[in-house]
Amino acid sequence: MQLGLIKAIEEANSSAKVCILTSTLPGKAFCAGGDVTELLLMFKNNIQEEGIRLYYKVMFEMASAKPITIALWDGIVMGGGAGLSTNCNIKIATENTVYAMPEAKLGYFTDVGASYFLSRLKKNIGLYLAMTANSLKGKEAYQAGVADYFVRSKNLPALEAEIERIAQVPTVNEGLIREIIEKYAENVEKVYNGEDLIAEIFNGKSLSEVLEKLQKESQRNVMVKNWYEDVMKNCPLSQFYIFELLKRGKNLNLHEALSTEAYLALRVNRKDFFGGVRAVLINKGRKPNWSVTFDDLKTQKLEDYFPETIELVDYQGFQPEAFRNKIAQLYLNRFDYSEL
Repeated sequence: MQLGLIKAIEEANSSAKVCILTSTLPGKAFCAGGDVTELLLMFKNNIQEEGIRLYYKVMFEMASAKPITIALWDGIVMGGGAGLSTNCNIKIATENTVYAMPEAKLGYFTDVGASYFLSRLKKNIGLYLAMTANSLKGKEAYQAGVADYFVRSKNLPALEAEIERIAQVPTVNEGLIREIIEKYAENVEKVYNGEDLIAEIFNGKSLSEVLEKLQKESQRNVMVKNWYEDVMKNCPLSQFYIFELLKRGKNLNLHEALSTEAYLALRVNRKDFFGGVRAVLINKGRKPNWSVTFDDLKTQKLEDYFPETIELVDYQGFQPEAFRNKIAQLYLNRFDYSEL
């Protein structure tokens, strides 16, 4: 699928002025992300470096696409789905949108460029989403600033037809497309529920400071109590990665962000990651046994996890044909997810 996406992007770059990202499951899913259990198989078979590079190459190439890109988020948008589309020129949410980066539940971290796009959301909403693993539903995606417009799902076919028509005009530009979208978009107040509280609580020089704010405010505010409980359920080491990633991400371009994330992905704590995936996705419903506690985070050193300098990954130059053969061989062999 990733190779198919890269081919589609290459074709669009050479022949299209406008590119619409949509789904074969409108109303249900735009893209729920990559197959996390497949990534575990890559780790098990020692081909994770090429697998991660290919995955991030898709995100990089999509964000760099020449046409005007429009994502129709009519359904679930999670993980790789968010990475694939959040950097599009125009994002449209519907009442069916469920946008999330839930990697903290899995002992992983918000990747696929999230250190770039989440760190740029207003009022620390990006850090809030990453640490709690909570979702933005329907209009919330627009209110939080992730989506550019909110359009009812039933109106998307007509909107898409109009965009396809104007895409044939030689002078088509983003402004003309936005004029069309505005005819269908609902007038929604662009205020996310609790955004000022999020701005205050999820602002801190350290993860410890944010956790202390959450804990203190949770004793007198029910909304914050729910946030605190969500954060404390998730992997402590994931929170350590996420806080520092988004802190650094504010000053990184997308290429630098993806390169930093690739570095972390190859060095992620496998006990947490494997255990989180088993508990949440394979055995479903079990409580993961994380490798460290939140108290242990106070002794963790950033230099043991993050690179001193960013070494840019050559995503454009990466040719994944050899990796394709390795993946094909992997699927020829029988495997049992329960063994992961």
